[in-house]
Amino acid sequence: MAEGLLDKANIILTPTGYKAGTMYNVAPIEQPYEDFDFARASVASRVNSSGLVEMVGRTLGSNLVQNGDFSEIGTDLVQNGDFSQLGSEQIINGDFSDGENNWLFQTGWSVVDGKATVENQTGWLVTEGTPIPSNASIKLQFDVVLTAGVLRFKNNTNDFSDTISTVGSYTVTRYYTTGASTSNLQFPNYPTAFSGSIDNVSVKQVDPNDYWSTTSTVTVKDGFANITSDGSYQYLRQLNIVEVGKSYKLTYEITRQGSGVLKSSSLGLNSIPSTVGTHIVYGLSSQTYIVIDRASACDIDITNIVVQELDPNDYWTLGAGWSLGDDKATSIGSNFGQQLKQTILQTNKIYKLSFDIVDYTSGNIALESVYYGVLQTFNGIGSYVTYFTSLSQTELRLYSQNFIGSVTNIVVQEVIDTNNIPRINYDSNGENGHWLLEPTSTNLIPYSEDFTTWTVNAATTVYPNTTETLSPSGEYNASKITSDGSNGLYKAVAFGGGDNTKSIYLKGIVGGEQVILRDPAQTINQKTLTLTTDWVRYELSENQTSTIGLWINEIPSNGIYMWGGQLEALSYSTSYIPTLTGSTETRATETANGAGSADLINSTEGVLYAEIAALANDGTNRTIALNKDTNDRIQMYFNTSTNGLSIFYKAQSGATAFIINETLTDATSFNKIAFKWKTNDFALWVNGVETDTVSSGVTPTANSLNALEFEMFNNASPFYGKCKELTVFGEALSDDELEKLTSWSSFNAMATDLGYTIE
Repeated sequence: MAEGLLDKANIILTPTGYKAGTMYNVAPIEQPYEDFDFARASVASRVNSSGLVEMVGRTLGSNLVQNGDFSEIGTDLVQNGDFSQLGSEQIINGDFSDGENNWLFQTGWSVVDGKATVENQTGWLVTEGTPIPSNASIKLQFDVVLTAGVLRFKNNTNDFSDTISTVGSYTVTRYYTTGASTSNLQFPNYPTAFSGSIDNVSVKQVDPNDYWSTTSTVTVKDGFANITSDGSYQYLRQLNIVEVGKSYKLTYEITRQGSGVLKSSSLGLNSIPSTVGTHIVYGLSSQTYIVIDRASACDIDITNIVVQELDPNDYWTLGAGWSLGDDKATSIGSNFGQQLKQTILQTNKIYKLSFDIVDYTSGNIALESVYYGVLQTFNGIGSYVTYFTSLSQTELRLYSQNFIGSVTNIVVQEVIDTNNIPRINYDSNGENGHWLLEPTSTNLIPYSEDFTTWTVNAATTVYPNTTETLSPSGEYNASKITSDGSNGLYKAVAFGGGDNTKSIYLKGIVGGEQVILRDPAQTINQKTLTLTTDWVRYELSENQTSTIGLWINEIPSNGIYMWGGQLEALSYSTSYIPTLTGSTETRATETANGAGSADLINSTEGVLYAEIAALANDGTNRTIALNKDTNDRIQMYFNTSTNGLSIFYKAQSGATAFIINETLTDATSFNKIAFKWKTNDFALWVNGVETDTVSSGVTPTANSLNALEFEMFNNASPFYGKCKELTVFGEALSDDELEKLTSWSSFNAMATDLGYTIE
């Protein structure tokens, strides 16, 4: 076992840490760190350690929508909604404690034991002054002891009257709507002489501030209002408390339902629940008042009326046919193109929009192309996620295309991209972490996750944002696709010709479903796919001369799940490039260079070691190099041959120069490769085996090699591939050490085997 191997390593790069513009080395551990400079003028995706596809360098801003769930509600606008307000006492000396003062006692009446008492006489008991207000509802109370005859009570204009004729003791409460003028309270002793006594007389105005107005058969009482109608229009109304065109929540309690039902015509409600209990309804005001009314027979007691504005801060502007209520915005579909909108956007920025359709009858919600690039429409109950570019609009505008239904939980977030962030990528199972470096590529399919924009064949239906399964990104943004077993859906784009590769994530619902992956224009090159209940990314590469596309055909009736369609002008697929809006998206070229220095790279001897994999056998040179210039360099690269590997060595202006070529079993799998240089001692090791040696030659002069880079000295032939480890040793290792180095399963395994602790 080789001892001290890690101590001989001057530069170690493993997939550990990074920041924008930098890939951190594990060694050196003291300054200067000589980390790799990284650049990519775009964001890119990776598979993270949880096996999920995520964007590197893309974040979402905070939610810009205010009151997107429509739950905000204003204060109660109704005054005296529980009808508890009573005016001051109108009667003076109502308990007769001050004798006959403030009363007119006619024949037979007198104060006996603190009560107004009469014995079979025909005289009246009348208040002095005018204690009963005009045009008001009053609460009249008094205690009575009746020993004989009939007691009648009224005002002096006979606007109300009532009688008590049964012998007994009572506490009497009556509610009256008074006449047009003030009047006295009277107890007339006719038509039948009354014998008994009266005490504790009280008159108080109900609703003393006149908040409520009523028609003739509606009575405001202490604690409730009675709405009675014999078929004529009757109402209970409160003026100047709401605004026309705004949505309100009406809460109320029915304490008695004698007959009929109520309505609220000012809120556009032709009937409201009228059974005993508390009820909540919502409406759009057409008046500046709130009215509870009825134009047909009814007899109902109502109280605890509360009216609150929805969206009290006026965040939302409602087009005709839109209203708010029950934590949602509802459209009745009567006006095509009417908008639900809020001013929150900036022009020429990309945004993520998510919302729920919670009720649905017909029509669409739309994002219009004139403002957001491409027309997008949504319908059906479900959760929706989409992206758009605000071309010339600062308002979020959700248009009604004759939409009848409700939306809620509206969230808009700016898509913020930060470039030059490296990627540590993993396999789909979350294993084999590695640096991922890729060439530029463009996803030619717009709306790669929105299959409602694709062309569907007969009997094919798209169910976007299904909640039946999480997508490969860990969100509910995949689609369920059903068809008749002989059809499917596709996306076609114009293409100038050449290599192209289609890729898409598919998942079976029960497993075993078979579909066809092909091009819409031809059937020569196609794949029959047998799906599992796991997400799998399927690929198909072709060379074509005209329009190309991606077609998933023969989708079964039970359906499949689909996410992340991609079409690239390459002979192989690269990492997923989401196309969020109605245009293509490009991932920029990646570069990683500038690591190391002449102090860290021993030009006269050493080992260059890499555990790497090619993205594909694409017929190009992909280079990792120790560079100075054209005269001194060591290049390790996948060459243009299938599974080909080469070492190019040049020292002292060509005093020694050679190329070693090897054929790997599989260049797209990880291979452990080490090249040793030392005067008259050069060797290539691959996966634990010494494959080539060169026994004569000079090495670069001291301090000649000064950079470790994922490219040639002249920025040519950049390395596009996967890298688990890249190490430069400051001395030539022994054969035993090189065997160990290229045989260990991982860097961590090597460190553990050699007794090192990685911190």
